[in-house]
Amino acid sequence: MKKTILTIAFVATVLFSSSLVLSSCGNTSSSEDTHEHMEGDQHGDMDHSNMNHGDMEMADATYACPMHPEITGVKGDKCSICNMDLEEVETEE
Repeated sequence: MKKTILTIAFVATVLFSSSLVLSSCGNTSSSEDTHEHMEGDQHGDMDHSNMNHGDMEMADATYACPMHPEITGVKGDKCSICNMDLEEVETEE
């Protein structure tokens, strides 16, 4: 009886350990790939004047999903949650 319990415990330990090792094999991140984000008020102090917007035009109107207002985009986009067309949102100026 004790041999059976020890065998089961040993097999479970080996399986758990091998699953941890195998799951970490696909991790390709390195310390060079990571970066830190600024917290709170620090981000508001950043200078955005040198940002490169390329050929992107600034949109005159804002579009949002009627069911999920946190999903925004440009004219013709669809909601990534419910696939509804985004509708123009009136902005207060």
